[in-house]
This record gives sequence, C-alpha cells and structure tokens, in this order.
Amino acid sequence: MNREALLAEPPVPFGADCCRCGRWSGAAVACRRVERAGGPGVTLYACPRCVFLVGAGPMADEVIRAGVTRAGRGAPLRPAAPSNARHPG
Repeated sequence: MNREALLAEPPVPFGADCCRCGRWSGAAVACRRVERAGGPGVTLYACPRCVFLVGAGPMADEVIRAGVTRAGRGAPLRPAAPSNARHPG
C-alpha cells in the first residue's frame, strides 16, 4: 500500500433510482431486465420499500437458462418449443 492509495477518494457507492417511486437508493434491488430492439437491454431497480410492490420479472440469466425466445415483434415472451415438437400442419 502506498501513500496515494491511502489518500485517494473512496469509490462511489452503488445505487440506482427506483423504477416505481423515482428515489435514489443505495440498497437498490434489481427487479427485472427490459430488452430493447436498438441497443443493450436495461436493468430496472427498485428501492427496498417498493421492491415487493414492483415484483420480480425475468432477469437476463433466467431468460437464457429457460430457453425463452421472442415469438415476434411486440409478442410476449414464451418458452421455446423443443426441437422434436410436432407442428400442426
């Protein structure tokens, strides 16, 4: 450890604005992931007061593990069909 390390500014604590009430919270909880067509997705956070009111939606790793795909533009997420599924024809 050197002198500069001891006298350096401390790192900024993590925090985020609540997606329900808009207040900044240092104890924000990730509640859902919103994918966007143009660019990276956005993670929404909720403060400890609002987290139970907002509820938890799918996070990125949960969507990937479940094999969820988008049915089409504007369509809700649905589980991917197994590769051996029969299609009505």
